[in-house]
Amino acid sequence: MLQLLDLPPEILREIFLYSVAARGLVRGLRLRLVNRFFSHEITQTLLVSPITDEYIVEHQQWYRIERYRGPEYDAFWQAYLTNRVLSQKGPLAPLPLRFVRKVAEHLCTVTGDQDVRTLRKYVHELMSMNYWPWRLLTSTDHFLDSEPPSWDQPRFLLRAAIITDCSGSIEEIINGPDKVAALSPCDAFEPWQSAAYLAAERGNTDLLEKAFIESCLDTRELREAAFSAAVREGNLPLVEFILEPRFGPPDFFSSSLCVEENLLQGMLKSSSVDFFARLFDLLASRSSSKYPIEIHPPDMDRVLDDVAYYRPQRNDVAEWLFDHAAATKVDEKEAPSDEAHRRWNQLCRAVKGGNEKIVQLLLERGPEPEAKGGVDSYKLYRTLGYSRNDDMLLQAVKPGRFDIVRILTEHGAKAKAHPGENKPSYLDPAKSPHILNQAILSENKSLCKFLIDHGAEIHDSTVAAAINEGLESMAHFLLEQGGGTHATTEMIDKAKRLGWHEIVSMLQRSARTARTDDWMAKHS
Repeated sequence: MLQLLDLPPEILREIFLYSVAARGLVRGLRLRLVNRFFSHEITQTLLVSPITDEYIVEHQQWYRIERYRGPEYDAFWQAYLTNRVLSQKGPLAPLPLRFVRKVAEHLCTVTGDQDVRTLRKYVHELMSMNYWPWRLLTSTDHFLDSEPPSWDQPRFLLRAAIITDCSGSIEEIINGPDKVAALSPCDAFEPWQSAAYLAAERGNTDLLEKAFIESCLDTRELREAAFSAAVREGNLPLVEFILEPRFGPPDFFSSSLCVEENLLQGMLKSSSVDFFARLFDLLASRSSSKYPIEIHPPDMDRVLDDVAYYRPQRNDVAEWLFDHAAATKVDEKEAPSDEAHRRWNQLCRAVKGGNEKIVQLLLERGPEPEAKGGVDSYKLYRTLGYSRNDDMLLQAVKPGRFDIVRILTEHGAKAKAHPGENKPSYLDPAKSPHILNQAILSENKSLCKFLIDHGAEIHDSTVAAAINEGLESMAHFLLEQGGGTHATTEMIDKAKRLGWHEIVSMLQRSARTARTDDWMAKHS
């Protein structure tokens, strides 16, 4: 390892590029588990590797990107998009790439800073995941399909100036003849949100005030957009500002969605753990018989369900929800078939989300990993409708989260259990992998050894899975740990084709030993 790290950076990068290309995207990502240096370098490699482009084309990934999944997730796609805009290469449509670059170049001209680093900075900010960049990237179905709008329209330039904090450009547009056009609400599928939304996101009350008192605009739509952004940012003082009577009565709510769609992010971003309660108290105080605000707090269990899953991890918010009536007990009643959230299964959500502090909190104050949401609960499997592999420990093993695996086992999760055991007949155990079958895919020997030490069994299917996946080091590890006692001809032939001579010898030796032991047992 030390000899590898001593190589020049440019050679290291070529090695990583080759490794990712040879291993494929999924196995390439597993290299991030080696250490912190590998994690950084593999991420940087994927930003420029054609394999990421190919994955997007194959899976139409822009339709599947999950907004606000977490800071690391967003940062990767933002950096990827920035590289593609600046290089004008990749699977993305050329029109939106040029659109963003033209706007960024205009900002450089306005500010008088033509440095390439400034251009990259502007592009990077414009391609933030907060601003729905895929509305540009999926443009063949939307507004860029036939007659794309000109990049130099006032509304686009003002939005870009707000995002990049170009105050000179903002003042020039707001004080110019195109003020009304620039402040106009956002149409569907336009790049970036409306100026009012973006100004609220940045806490620009001066710009909001100018927009709210503009007589030529329907300020109700602007206030609702700004209110949505203020809630999403967890900015209660700004929410109060938008609700001030001098801007008109609180009659701008077209629906409760402006709160419902933004509440979670506001709770995760706010410095106040009780943002949830303070927001709804504020709305109730501004409601009146003449102008009722009919927006009510959602069920706390559903909120905790999402807080447990999403990032940034806010275990303090989760704890506040616990203290204010969020339930973690298994409901004895059947869940409705259309129930979108499983309010009693926050532990599963926390494990899947990789939020180890919330996992710890839930285990200390809520359900057990086995008895309430784990492998032994028939009712949960029947009512939750999750996959056959919905075992807490298995969900932690899949992404290689050794820390969460350790927490779960400390609280009673059983590594020996098979995720498909003791389940209804329609949950076929044969299709539920043993936990080691999943663990070997992480190529983390420490994790696998931990599971074995805690009762996980090395089945023949585990060794076969390592061979079929081409994981020579893991196959060797499993055989050293006593696996392969019933090696099949297919396993040995596959190892021969791969040129794994030592593995072949170990398989044959294990099989002979097993046959001898069986014969001795029968004739003793």
